[in-house]
Order: sequence, then C-alpha cells, then structure tokens
Amino acid sequence: KAPTGGSEVTPDKPIEDGNFSADKYYTFHRMKNTGAYAMETASGKLSSSGKDNSVKMYWKFIPTGKAGCYYIQNAVSKRYIQSTKQTLSSQIPMGDAKVEFKIGKDNTSGATTNGFYYFCSTDQENIPAGAIGLNYDGGNTKNIVAWYAKSGDQNSYWKIYEVAFDYEPVLVPLV
Repeated sequence: KAPTGGSEVTPDKPIEDGNFSADKYYTFHRMKNTGAYAMETASGKLSSSGKDNSVKMYWKFIPTGKAGCYYIQNAVSKRYIQSTKQTLSSQIPMGDAKVEFKIGKDNTSGATTNGFYYFCSTDQENIPAGAIGLNYDGGNTKNIVAWYAKSGDQNSYWKIYEVAFDYEPVLVPLV
C-alpha cells in the first residue's frame, strides 16, 4: 500500500552493517518473505503482515549501551517487544517494560541464513545457538513466536530495513 498525502518517501534501505540508530525507523520481515513483516496486533502481540503503512509495523531500535543490544519499541504504540524466553511456539507479547535484545547477523559460511539477523532477548544464555528468539510461524497463524534462533532456521532470521515513518491509521467513521 503506497503512502498518501503527496509526501515524498525515500525507498527502504536494507541494513547490511548491523548498525542501528535510535533516531531512525525500521521494518523487518522473515528472510526472503516480504509477506511477513513484524507488526503489533490490536491485542498487543507480535504477528506478521504484508507491507502496509496502516498497520503497526514501524520500529525503533534503541541502543542499551551494550554492543549489538537494543530495546525494540513499536513506533506507533510506543510499547516494547517482550522477552523471547517463553514456552516454545508461544506468541511474543508487547508491553511497557523495556526488554534488552541482542540483534546479530548470521555469518555462518554456507548457511541459508547467512547475512540475515536474529533477535534474542538477553535474559537467556548461548545467544543465538541455544537461545530462543523471534520466529515466524509459517503455519496458519502467521504469528511471531518463541523458537530457537540457531543458524539455518530460516523462520528465525530476518531482513531489516531503514524506512520513512509513513504510518497512516485506518480511520473508522463513528456512526
């Protein structure tokens, strides 16, 4: 869905260097699946959507002071992605508490996930090999759930873009 209102929007810029800034906006989707952008649902959980500027799919990556670590805030709701240290396959919630995430790139030679990013909350050990991270549930739900972020698991790796913030909520008329 293209933005309206005649505003000039720069094209999405893929992030290759792993450097994120608190004053920029980002979107991310399951690697090689542009129909699976991370977004916050009305019920306050993570799910996915095709690219659509009327859904809460805009994110801020706020540095925590530790290398490669960020608080991930939805730019529309101002809520944060909560811990991925959940029961496997549990949908990841959003909340008011800041939760630190390690965002790292898979550099495993020959891996199908090489060059893509994982997201693991830092309240667990062995990131990413033995840790639980954001995972796209490619089944019927299309939700983002807790699952192991090991190299080669394509549903646990993401492509990240710097984007213009062009959110436009769908307005429902009062009748």
